[in-house]
Amino acid sequence: MPERALVVLEDGVCFSGEALAGSGTVGGELVFTTSMTGYQEVATDPSYAGQIVTYTFPMNGNYGADPARDESGSAYPRAVLARELTNYRFNRASSATWLEWLNEHGVLAVSEVDTRALTRHIREQGALRAVVSTENNDVRDLRRRAQRLPLMAGLDLARAVTTDAAYEIAPHGDGVLQPTAGTADTGLTPADGEGSAADGAEAADGVSLEADAVERVSLDAETQAAGGTEAGEAPPPEAGTAPPRHVVVYDFGVKRSMLRLLAAEGLRLTVVPAATSAREVMKLHPDGVFLSNGPGDPAAVEYAVKAVGRLLGKVPVFGICLGHQLLALALGMTTYKLKFGHRGANHPVKDLRDVTIAITTQNHGFAVRESDTAHPAARITHLNLNDGTVEGLAAPELYASSVQYHPESTPGPHDSLHLFARFVAEMERFAAERGA
Repeated sequence: MPERALVVLEDGVCFSGEALAGSGTVGGELVFTTSMTGYQEVATDPSYAGQIVTYTFPMNGNYGADPARDESGSAYPRAVLARELTNYRFNRASSATWLEWLNEHGVLAVSEVDTRALTRHIREQGALRAVVSTENNDVRDLRRRAQRLPLMAGLDLARAVTTDAAYEIAPHGDGVLQPTAGTADTGLTPADGEGSAADGAEAADGVSLEADAVERVSLDAETQAAGGTEAGEAPPPEAGTAPPRHVVVYDFGVKRSMLRLLAAEGLRLTVVPAATSAREVMKLHPDGVFLSNGPGDPAAVEYAVKAVGRLLGKVPVFGICLGHQLLALALGMTTYKLKFGHRGANHPVKDLRDVTIAITTQNHGFAVRESDTAHPAARITHLNLNDGTVEGLAAPELYASSVQYHPESTPGPHDSLHLFARFVAEMERFAAERGA
């Protein structure tokens, strides 16, 4: 028999369901995604670290799961909630059911939740901290535990999900490393001995709601098998061919599909930890720098903002999601927390340069605010047609650009895949104008 599970929000609102995978008590920021497919990609996206994810599409898991769809080596949400979690495998490309995958990765998964009412509550009240428990029926106690959780605003979670060491992906490599079992915790404990807003946050009555070490991609035999090598050990180009362009990828929680699409453009990639300095990046002689997606508050990742600021004008820069926000901060803009964020695969975005509309995939809880203090070269290039938020920036004089949405589209429409080729074109422009 499934265990009864309670979902208690910090404002005291309670929902119940049945735990079909995992058990215990976990906490995090409660958010929702409207994507109809891609539930496995969502669960392995490091941008969801520290959160409890509600799937709004009523049936969740009907086409099964497969390691090839993983966007990282771990599951990142603290828990997942759905109206109906199924155990089907109606897809020839699936090697396991969704419930088998959730159990293998240790994810607390709760079915039979009134997700329509829960989502409406979040839309009205905003994203809230919550606790999910299969072992405690005391709603008041669980509410107190939720209220003790750190707020997402002010948290640097990039350090918790980044790679431990630099590694390379060869041109045209698939960028898909072999997954490892186990769930990554939220990353609420700061790395490298540095403090953050999570300092002093305590577990509630012995129930750990914070992070231990986060298991991330490391340079090992699995990396080698996936086309990755130690940083600096890229094979030499064939005689008579030009060497591939070299891009340094800042891993703030990078998705494998981003690495795959960059490599598909013929680029040699060096993936580096989030706290890598601009000086160390320039020592790698990059033709471009890519700023990845990631979790947490961009304003808390001050070391990355400083590094990006020092790279501007020296090398082309392209950012996605958290990378977009970090570029904005480096350009003198500000960021703020959205009421309930944008998470789904059907968000319309207008490109102000050619007046076209793209349907996009999104996953973020913070946004960029236009500011009078912005660098004079900075331009807003994209707007969200639902709420007018900034979805893209460019600073042509500095060879920098970014988008808030996810052009890698896993899951989602492929309207924006061309942005990876546009980044290559920007590197070629930089080379032509700078004689590189």
